[in-house]
Amino acid sequence: MGIMDLMNFGKETMKKVCEISCDNSIVAIRKMDDVVRVKGLQKLSEYMADDEGRAKMVHFTAKFIKNVSVFALREAANILIPG
Repeated sequence: MGIMDLMNFGKETMKKVCEISCDNSIVAIRKMDDVVRVKGLQKLSEYMADDEGRAKMVHFTAKFIKNVSVFALREAANILIPG
């Protein structure tokens, strides 16, 4: 058994491992796609907020982003401007 035989054996082994891994990944992705697209969309309407709930979420999110921005600017000022 020469070096070339050993290299070909390693190459073929890696090729088989990659094919098996790819096949398993494809099966997992198909299952996730089925759960998210088909089954998930059917149940989504149960959890959707009404207009008032959406308005509250938008209001909260806007305040949250504003507060985070102000905090980030203050921290940046503390770092860049000592004292």
